[in-house]
Amino acid sequence: WGSDQEAKWQLLRIPAVEFGPVTLNDIAIAGFSKELMSRFEKPAGFPTAGLIGGNALLNYRIGIDYAHSVAYFERTSKHLPPQMEVVGLTLHPEPDGRYTVIGVPDVNGKPAVPDVQKGDVLISVDGTAIKGGTMGQLWSLLGGIPGDTRTLVLGRNGKQLTVKAPVYNFLSNE
Repeated sequence: WGSDQEAKWQLLRIPAVEFGPVTLNDIAIAGFSKELMSRFEKPAGFPTAGLIGGNALLNYRIGIDYAHSVAYFERTSKHLPPQMEVVGLTLHPEPDGRYTVIGVPDVNGKPAVPDVQKGDVLISVDGTAIKGGTMGQLWSLLGGIPGDTRTLVLGRNGKQLTVKAPVYNFLSNE
């Protein structure tokens, strides 16, 4: 389970979901606490058990016939799902090119990177400055093989701190 100030959430990867005649493979799903799910349920107008990741429908063109309550799926490609072997930080890109920490997911009941706090600004990863970089570039810097360690430099209250951050597999099939 991961957490933020007010809600708990869980990320999983499941091998297959059958949706009528279509099988969606290797799907990321997120389950949330009742408090957080209510934020999704109100606009949707119906109860929700969780959310599927964007990768679920990546390979499909979907047509919806609302009048007959039917969805049509046309497979358009066979992209592989994104891997989640990264340092455990949830980052927000700022308009000035910085990345601010907005959360640290839990691993085995403890924060993935215990010394990082919400509001910290990520300055560099393994000596590479990240300000102005794309999310894809940052994702590459934070990725690796589970057990690898990345050296993060963060800004907090006008000071810099250096933190060793392990790489975890956040969406394993286990």
